[in-house]
Amino acid sequence: MGLVNSHSGWSLPFQTRTIVDELNDAGYHTAHIGLQHERHPIEANRYRSEMAGSVFVEDVVDRAIAYLQARREGDAPFLSQLRHGRSARIALEQPPSGAARGRLPL
Repeated sequence: MGLVNSHSGWSLPFQTRTIVDELNDAGYHTAHIGLQHERHPIEANRYRSEMAGSVFVEDVVDRAIAYLQARREGDAPFLSQLRHGRSARIALEQPPSGAARGRLPL
């Protein structure tokens, strides 16, 4: 969608409405977790919750789990946008059967 985090300097214009705006208007709680490429500054994306931090996949997933666990019955419907920018930091001690040179079988 965008390249705001690259060196291109592109950012979606602030006045451009997105699904986040539509869902906010409809009463949804919108949450962004992890990496984003739409706008700079990040607050310009208009998510109701912004959970920035590490973009390693396991960290993004941990924040998403915490967000979901904090939700309660009767909370507004929600959209959570998760994006990671890095592979997992998990090191394999023993390659799984069939793995060649550190690659996992598909």
